Amino acid sequence: MKFKTMRIEKNKKKIIIGVISVIITIIIVIIIKKSFAFKNEEDNLKRQVVEGLTFEKAKIEYEEGISKFTVEIYNDTEKEYEVKTIDIEFTNTEGEKKKLIGYIGEVIEKDEVKYLQASIEEDLSDTVDIRYIINH
Repeated sequence: MKFKTMRIEKNKKKIIIGVISVIITIIIVIIIKKSFAFKNEEDNLKRQVVEGLTFEKAKIEYEEGISKFTVEIYNDTEKEYEVKTIDIEFTNTEGEKKKLIGYIGEVIEKDEVKYLQASIEEDLSDTVDIRYIINH
């Protein structure tokens, strides 16, 4: 009888260790996924330089059925930069593309910062890539 009790105790310990291992594994997976999602979000909206204009601090906010996009644009060239509009192309996780057109004025002076804002009645929160096309 004592031998049977010892086996039950050993099995309980194995079960407890197994359950703890599974819980730890689940926690690690959740942490890694959150970390990866945060990294992806940062990469998606990273700093880009297009034709001497620097686009940074891009942000997409989705509220009440409307996505609002904002980005800071710096003129890093040695002269004023003429621009009519900027096409903003968003690519989501499924490879689908959405395009917005932003207007920031006719000229961006040397070392000047402008803010580009655009909105659309669609959810752009799953954006994985942004491309800017400058229209002169």
